[in-house]
Amino acid sequence: MRRWFVSWGLAACASVALLAVLLAGCGGGDGGGTPQQLPAPVSLETLMAPEQRQAALVGADKCAECHGKRQNGEKTIHEEWQNTIHAKRGVSCESCHGPGSLHVQTPNDDKTILTFPNITSGLVCGQCHNSHTNQNLAQYQEWEQSTHREAVADVIESGVANPGSSVSTCFRCHNSAFKVEAVDRGLDINNMTVEDLAIYAERAEEALQQNDPHQVASSANCAACHHPHKATGYMVVDGKDVQLRHQSFVAAGSAETQKIRPGATPAEYTSFNHACAQCHNGRGVNPADSALERATARPSMHDSNQYNMMVGQGGSEDTPPIVRVKAHAEIPTQCIRCHMNRGPGQHTFTVKLDACAPCHSAADAVQRQQTTQNNIILSLSALQRRMENWGTATHNNARAWDYSALGGLPAANQTNDKIPLEIKRARHNYYFVIRDASFGVHNAAYARYLIDVANRQIDKLNVPRVAPEPKSRAAEIKALFKSQRAKSEAHGMMD
Repeated sequence: MRRWFVSWGLAACASVALLAVLLAGCGGGDGGGTPQQLPAPVSLETLMAPEQRQAALVGADKCAECHGKRQNGEKTIHEEWQNTIHAKRGVSCESCHGPGSLHVQTPNDDKTILTFPNITSGLVCGQCHNSHTNQNLAQYQEWEQSTHREAVADVIESGVANPGSSVSTCFRCHNSAFKVEAVDRGLDINNMTVEDLAIYAERAEEALQQNDPHQVASSANCAACHHPHKATGYMVVDGKDVQLRHQSFVAAGSAETQKIRPGATPAEYTSFNHACAQCHNGRGVNPADSALERATARPSMHDSNQYNMMVGQGGSEDTPPIVRVKAHAEIPTQCIRCHMNRGPGQHTFTVKLDACAPCHSAADAVQRQQTTQNNIILSLSALQRRMENWGTATHNNARAWDYSALGGLPAANQTNDKIPLEIKRARHNYYFVIRDASFGVHNAAYARYLIDVANRQIDKLNVPRVAPEPKSRAAEIKALFKSQRAKSEAHGMMD
């Protein structure tokens, strides 16, 4: 099972989150004065090498002498930074990178300036974006309570044991520093040695063992979602560019969604130009019959297929669904609208049902959510019991329908004559709905359609349909499915 690395001093657990730099009002000198002194527990000094702590400020103009030189006609880091709200508020180079006098003297010595990987730490943004500075800038503390603050120990340990594949693939979404370097800064992973990749895993493992929140060991932090040097134009809040690295809305069926098509490579799905969906997709989930015949150990999708569900893509289908995309896929800012509704707590990613206005009142949203989830949960339960009845009747084993790593028949026996294609299609859709984890909220029409397809497939095997459980059991069944999803997550991504 997974072990989780949880931040210090905050014992709350919340849903998915990222620390967004909303740029609402942090101050900090003109780049040549004394940095703003902020109260504990947030301090940039904890990230610096001992050598740099003795340095003095030099000002942004001095930084521009090297970092303001153009190449190929493109804007420099310094020029891009000048267009940000940070620059306008006096948050200069040394506000984030620390004093640079020693770096000017020895620019090739990484110990004289705060640079990669520690520059990607949430503490860099947290020195301003914390409640000690301003109650409206509590993003750091909110992120500290979020799941994205945590590190998945299994992923890190897999990276230590097998850095060549695990780091280059899994760390793209499960390690903030690697994501910034490899995905958004274009590091050429193909030309990296296994030893180079191992450094990322070893660094994360060290932070995990030390339980040190100042180290870079998180699934997604500020820098994973926000560009520190550039106003990107992807999202503007109250006239301020929040500097998202990727756009917040991608229309269903657009050319961009082809990057998460069946068989997509890790480089394609993590370069998907969507702030959330670059990680919250099924990693090239493949519902083709040939893939279902081949993937017998575990489901052929990662346990994060939320965007696939929202745009109605990735299930095993027969006749095309009458409705593939519902209104949730067409809401401006998509995921952010519901999971980051503006106001206190937005960076815990906890859904606030008042975000449903003006389409729904909070009361209406609660009722719709409960009704939809209960119906999907009871339908999934009936589908599971129907597959169990098939297993009992054909193999005297209620779990015979399942993937081998999740309690089904051993892989060696999972041939076409042991588990028919109809069951493989049905179980694919069953897990597709479960792994989305919204139980219909993201796209109720597609979730219902996939369950209907699964039942139509089993009809071909002459297995009687099963009546749904009483609604009073919905909460119990929902808890069962959540534990089942956690169990499937622990067995990895796909064959």
